[in-house]
Amino acid sequence: MSITEGDISANFRFNNRTGLLVPETITDERQIVAALPEFSGDYGFTLNETPQTDIAGITQVMRVSDSQIFTHTNLATVGLTEYFFDYSNDMPILFFNAANDGEEFAIQYYGIGGAVNGKNIDALVDAQMAGPYQIDAIA
Repeated sequence: MSITEGDISANFRFNNRTGLLVPETITDERQIVAALPEFSGDYGFTLNETPQTDIAGITQVMRVSDSQIFTHTNLATVGLTEYFFDYSNDMPILFFNAANDGEEFAIQYYGIGGAVNGKNIDALVDAQMAGPYQIDAIA
């Protein structure tokens, strides 16, 4: 499944009958590495969905320009062909070496629902505005 944005209104694909998460395979999410304004000096991007919360959640991170596959690191210093992702954090942010600034990446992972980020909130608001009920601006 390829996605443009995560579904913020999703219930994180939790089946309350079985008590299990039912991840969706995301096969080709595209993101571009940029400076992260909330983390001075760090570079990366936020995924559209939250990956399954274990080391198998992200299955491939590939730089599009040369098909270089990146490996996960737990180290504070991220190498040139590595990415850092904290599986214990609810925010799906991938961190990269500054040398990858501006590079496009194709990411494959098991998504468990829309991440709460600006892009998804904007998509939800746009969908609401286009829906049958119009939201009137307060003057």
